[in-house]
Amino acid sequence: EPNIMLTMSYANLGNLLHCVSLISTLIYTVLVLRFANTESGIFDQEWVINGFCLTNEDIPYWSSHDLCLYYDSVLCFLGWGVYQKLRNSHPQMKNADDSLKFNLLGHLGHGILHGFIAYLQYRDPNRSERMPGIRKTVFQMDVLPQIIGVFLFPAFWFGLLKGVLPKVSDKNLVMLSLLVSVGQMPFKANQNFMYVQSILVVCFTVASLQLPQIEKNFDYFAMAFAGMIISFVPWIECMACESIASKVGGHLIFDASIPISLVSAYVASWLHFNSTEKYHKDAAAKAKKVH
Repeated sequence: EPNIMLTMSYANLGNLLHCVSLISTLIYTVLVLRFANTESGIFDQEWVINGFCLTNEDIPYWSSHDLCLYYDSVLCFLGWGVYQKLRNSHPQMKNADDSLKFNLLGHLGHGILHGFIAYLQYRDPNRSERMPGIRKTVFQMDVLPQIIGVFLFPAFWFGLLKGVLPKVSDKNLVMLSLLVSVGQMPFKANQNFMYVQSILVVCFTVASLQLPQIEKNFDYFAMAFAGMIISFVPWIECMACESIASKVGGHLIFDASIPISLVSAYVASWLHFNSTEKYHKDAAAKAKKVH
């Protein structure tokens, strides 16, 4: 009975945190769509230009996009090591196992796309001063980068969507990836990040809230907490690009928050389930001695 009550508490807390993430992201989406311009004065002026907080644009291979590629690769590699060490260690961590695995793989692809954007903005001989929307950029490229771009964006989406929707079949995810790739094309350059963030948070939140009550254990609460932290970071980037985010790599502050938050939630879940199991084993052993 106490365990059932505790599980219900974790489920309710997780549900609440997911709702907070969703509300935060929806407010962010509406504000970006309505006020992401230099006249509004709501957002940091440097952020408004690109929809990212970009730093070191004049230093080769050291821009925020480049840093995201480097750090995403390293953090995903380290996170994968943690996953390999702890996976399948407890039956109640099945959802956390799948979530971390696919999120790390998707985030690695996310980092690779940042590297591709860095090439387009800083190293492509045909680049413009400011990268326009994705649709225009892809079709202004040379043939080879153009082909790579057309296939890279749906692959990028597939990896991210697999992370937030691990229970959805690959066939359905391919269709959804194509759909959201096409849906992204009309958006302005400084709205692309908002679009990606909104799609992922809505998918993750809705899918998580629909999980059976029995699957909403401590790992559900921990992953929901990680998701809430991640949903708050874009506010720092868009409101305090020059004063805060630019001091730690600009957009890197958001990219780094994803694997760090998810791996932390995963390790916390592992510690919780194993300590709880050890407690019950010790209690059973003591009771056996008494009898």
